[in-house]
Amino acid sequence: MERRSYYGFTGNGETAVLIHPTLSIDWMCIPRFDGFPIFAKALDPLNGGKLVLSAMEPLQPVRQQYLGRTNVLQTEVKTSSLTITAVDYMPWGKKLFIRDLSVQNRGQEKVDAPLCLQAVPTQTSVHTYETDEADGIGSIRDGISVLVYRIEQEKSAIPPGETISARVVLAYGNTKEEAMTALASAGGESAEDAIAFWENWLAAAREVQLEDPGWKEAYWRSLLALKLLCVEQTGAILAAPTASFPAVPHGGDNWDYRYAWLRDGYYTAHTLDLCGLHAESRRFYEYAFRLQEADGSWRQPLYTIDGDNPAEMVVPDMAGPNGERPVRFGNLAADQLQLDNNGNIVHGVWCHYRETDDKAFLQQYWTQIKKAVDWQLQNWDRSENGIWEIRERQDHWLHGKAMSYACFEAGANIAQVLGETATAQRWRDAAAQVKRQIIVEGWNEKRGAYLQSYSADAPLDISVLALLFYGVVEADDPKLAETVRKMEQPLFRPLQVSGGYTTADPFAGREKGGLNISGGIARYDYAHVPFYLPTIWLARYYLLTGNRQRAKELIDTCISCATDLLLMAEHFHPRTREQWGNFPQAFSHEEMARILLEWSRPR
Repeated sequence: MERRSYYGFTGNGETAVLIHPTLSIDWMCIPRFDGFPIFAKALDPLNGGKLVLSAMEPLQPVRQQYLGRTNVLQTEVKTSSLTITAVDYMPWGKKLFIRDLSVQNRGQEKVDAPLCLQAVPTQTSVHTYETDEADGIGSIRDGISVLVYRIEQEKSAIPPGETISARVVLAYGNTKEEAMTALASAGGESAEDAIAFWENWLAAAREVQLEDPGWKEAYWRSLLALKLLCVEQTGAILAAPTASFPAVPHGGDNWDYRYAWLRDGYYTAHTLDLCGLHAESRRFYEYAFRLQEADGSWRQPLYTIDGDNPAEMVVPDMAGPNGERPVRFGNLAADQLQLDNNGNIVHGVWCHYRETDDKAFLQQYWTQIKKAVDWQLQNWDRSENGIWEIRERQDHWLHGKAMSYACFEAGANIAQVLGETATAQRWRDAAAQVKRQIIVEGWNEKRGAYLQSYSADAPLDISVLALLFYGVVEADDPKLAETVRKMEQPLFRPLQVSGGYTTADPFAGREKGGLNISGGIARYDYAHVPFYLPTIWLARYYLLTGNRQRAKELIDTCISCATDLLLMAEHFHPRTREQWGNFPQAFSHEEMARILLEWSRPR
């Protein structure tokens, strides 16, 4: 089965666009990623808004591809007599989207082919727009920012067999003047310049020795997608560029991911470090340290681009593609306690040092590192909301305990490098204490598995693989092997009710299922569709334990379910290859790049 088409994706380090194979721009937020989506048809086909290129007849998609290993996107469409090729790019750090068009007449007669733009902003009672058009320039003002756009066409009449050129330019700003200044600068930009930018950036990345060309392209595409989630102005790394894309069909798990989770940012920064792209990683840790509280903690697990709290709101007159509600902008998870925050940053900084040998970086932030580890020392045994941000309960999550262990071990390693021997020993003692508790309290004898938390009725959860990834247990640990064996069992389907899924335990009265849904892996045994992240985590487990064949099967599952552009959302349907959840997702791509790098290393 061929991979499905979905959306092309490009950006400029400040915002991003999703481009449909028919050339419609179906997602764009201005003046930055976490602004209100001026176009949001990709979320809400009825009220979401779009910018459409029209050419007298409906445009039929032909193909969409990136030009080499870049984020310059080429889309080809056709009418009965025309072939239109669009090259889309956003010059890095500039408030521009540019589409260079080539329009060919395939017919036997001259064709009048006037191109025009139809811009329809997102229609909601929450957000209102003013639109105007003068001198061939369209303008949309939302009270906070302004988008201006125009189309420049060489000529409209095309003789048989000939081709004309045209250009679409979108520019934005906080004021009409700022947007117009950006629009005027577009003449100095070209697709060749954009291609050169991406090729120069990617040249610093580590090569991978992979026999499968599809795997190799998935590695490069993942790195390029991750760069598009790096915020040039602040160093933040976003979990995804979109908001409220439904995580499951007909469900209510519609979350806003246009923010900097310390966890997701660390995952991405760690992968970029491993792949030789250190500048983005360092800027992320600098961003994180600017947000640290005086007591050494991070008040929130996620922040806006500039470090604020992303207050959550529900947009009542928007819905997902299948009517999914509620649509949320902002995220209440910012108010949760997630005990992996400090471990993510401290472990990430240690990994950054291992890859760069930059001792000065450790020395610069030593005081803050020490505060972070000591805060964790005082708080690691608390209940928390956990890696999956469960709003209804707090518990002692194994993942959070494993990240506490990682915090103490990484902190001790940093202290040792800096000659702080006594501090290093104190933190290693704390790591040993956490490890003892996890081994005793985390193992559920009745279920014969490490479960999500210390609770007897907790589900199986892929996040317990952190016990291996961070060194709490060894690769040959028999209890973890038994846990994985249970994870590989088929997952019983949740009970369906009208309009969605029941919140009651669907496994009451019978043994709970595993995590395997038609070859993809769910995050826990109540899930509806698989995640890319758990599927690749399980592949990493098998790679670390020497079962390369099973690891390969799981990697192949993810690549085959990615879009035709090798982009991945949060969830996927392993049979239909549909993408579910926000798109593209940082942790899907960082895990893909990481495992392919690890696979390529000498055995």
